Amino acid sequence: STVTYTIDDSRFAINYSTGVITRASSGTLNAQSEPTIDLHVTATSSDGSIATHTFTVGVTATQLPTSVTLAHTILTSQWSPPSPDPTDIVYISHLGKLLVADSEVEEMSIFTGKNLFQMNLNGTLTGTLTTINFSDEPAGVTYNPANHHLFFSDDTGTKSVYELNPGNDGLYNTSDDIVTSFRTAAFGSTDAESIAYDTNRGVLYLEDGTTHRIYTIAPGQNGRFDGVPSTGGDDVVTSFSEEALGTPSDGGIAYDPVHDLLYVIVSRTSVAMVTPTGDLLGTLDISAANAKKPAGLA
Repeated sequence: STVTYTIDDSRFAINYSTGVITRASSGTLNAQSEPTIDLHVTATSSDGSIATHTFTVGVTATQLPTSVTLAHTILTSQWSPPSPDPTDIVYISHLGKLLVADSEVEEMSIFTGKNLFQMNLNGTLTGTLTTINFSDEPAGVTYNPANHHLFFSDDTGTKSVYELNPGNDGLYNTSDDIVTSFRTAAFGSTDAESIAYDTNRGVLYLEDGTTHRIYTIAPGQNGRFDGVPSTGGDDVVTSFSEEALGTPSDGGIAYDPVHDLLYVIVSRTSVAMVTPTGDLLGTLDISAANAKKPAGLA
């Protein structure tokens, strides 16, 4: 006879045939309000017999950050070539570098064709790239460390998110790059700003500067980001409002896999910490940066 397994809590997943329990990609755990959880697992045999067992698991909290310290200020406008209007930033872990996107430089006389800037953690410019072949205004940039793909949000033209696969050579901006895209306007986002990749759930978070909503984009059964069903894809999109968090900025969102939360810029002096579904957990004071118009988080 064969045995199959089911579990009664959607925040957890169970392998149908092996019974191995893992954390699901949805649902929130709160160590304060629910320090332990009883999971009821039902084993059903092909001979008709059924057995149920209860497992108790503990939920431990990782202490949230309470403050940040200004390390240094980098004047990107003094790079050569310059980035006069940086809009987003992401850490590229396999290179140990930061990648800065500038979505407005192409409108200026100083434009040299480059709108992506690689720098060391000390702020030294180490290289430049371009998205001009597919996106003239990369407002947001994020990165999947598992496959080294980059994602760019663009609020002009087709209102899309572009996914860049670096190809067999593993290098960005080379001839074997593969670029695909999906339309954000199809699910209501026509002013895409910052974008972040959730390494725990495999989803994207997209911040919209007009609707002031954060959209969660999950690939469907085919495992690819290819748009919502109305455009021929099978992505699943949900969203929550960020207006209650403060005064939304031009864009700034990042995912923290250690604390399983989102950082969202909500004013010149404040970054909110929220759950992946939008519940406010706390705020961080960034006034020491003296930013005039903060945009971009990594």
